[in-house]
Amino acid sequence: MAWRDSRSSRRRLLLFSSSISLGIAALVAIGSLGRNLQQAIGEQAKALLGADLVLASRQPFNASTDALISRLGGESAREVSFSTMIVLTNGTRLVNARALSGAFPFYGEIETDPPGAAAALRQGGGVLVEESILQQFNARQGDLIKLGSASFRVLGSLLRVPGDSVSFATLAPRVYLNADDLPATELLKPGSLARYKAMFRFDPAVKVEDLIQREQETLRELRLSTETVAERQQDLGNALQNLYRFLNLVAFVALVLGAVGVASAIQVHIRQKLPNVAVLRCLGTPIAQTFAIYLAQGLALGATGTGVGIALGALAAQQLPHGVQDF
Repeated sequence: MAWRDSRSSRRRLLLFSSSISLGIAALVAIGSLGRNLQQAIGEQAKALLGADLVLASRQPFNASTDALISRLGGESAREVSFSTMIVLTNGTRLVNARALSGAFPFYGEIETDPPGAAAALRQGGGVLVEESILQQFNARQGDLIKLGSASFRVLGSLLRVPGDSVSFATLAPRVYLNADDLPATELLKPGSLARYKAMFRFDPAVKVEDLIQREQETLRELRLSTETVAERQQDLGNALQNLYRFLNLVAFVALVLGAVGVASAIQVHIRQKLPNVAVLRCLGTPIAQTFAIYLAQGLALGATGTGVGIALGALAAQQLPHGVQDF
C-alpha cells in the first residue's frame, strides 16, 4: 500500500529526499577528508620537518654547542639564516638567505627547477632562488645575483623545502647558498641578527624525546630551542583538527536545515493524503495499519536519502584531493 500510494508523489518525495542526501554527503566527505589528512600527517611526519631533531639558537654555535652536537650523535647538518638584500640585473629584493651545510633534508627533498639544482648547490658557487623572485624580475637560470660582497650564479628556482611553509616564503622569499660560500659575502659580523640551526637524523631505535630530556639542562644553559617530529606533527594536526571541526559544524548545520525542510515537507505530504486516509478508515483499515503505510514512506524516504548521501559523499571524498592539490 505504501508503494502504491506513493505513485502520484514520487517525484516530490525524491526532491524531499535530496535535502537529506546533500547534508549527509557533506558530513561523509568532510569526515573522510579529515581522516585522510590525519593519516597523511602520520605517514609523512618526518618529511614535514626534514629531520628527527632540530636545534636552533639566536647566538652563533660555540665550542659547548659543538660538543653537545657531537654527544647527541647521528648524522647532522647545519643552517644559518638571516635577512639581507640581493641585487639582480634589474632590481633589488629583501630575502631570507640561508647557508646550508650537510645532507639536509634527511627526509623528503628540496624541490627545484631544474630538478638537479639542489645537488649542484652542495658543490658551491651558486644559489637557489625563490621562484617568485625570478618571476618578479624576469630572471632565469644562469643569471648573476649579488649577495653582499660576492656574486653567484642562479642554479635554479626553489619550489618547496621540507620544514618550511609556503606562507613564510611569500613574506620573505628564500635564497639558499652553500655554507662554504658564506664568508665571501661578508654579511655576518659580530652582533649580526641571524638564526643558527643544527638538524639531526638518528637511528630508528633512538628515542629523540629521551635524548632531549637527558640534555635538558645543557640545552637551557646554551639557550637552544628544540623541535621534534612529534611536535611538528602535533602542531599541524591541531591546526587541521580545528579546520576539520569547523567544516564538520558547517556540514552538521546543513544537515539540520535539510532535516527541518524534510519534516515540513512530510507534514505537507501527509496533509495532502488525508482524503486517502479517510477512505482507508471507511473501508475498515485499522489506525495502526494506516499509520504504518505513511511511516513506511517516511522510512523509505530517509533510507534512500541516506544511501544516496553516503554514495555522493564517498565520491566527493575521492575527488577532493584532486580538486585542492594545486593549493
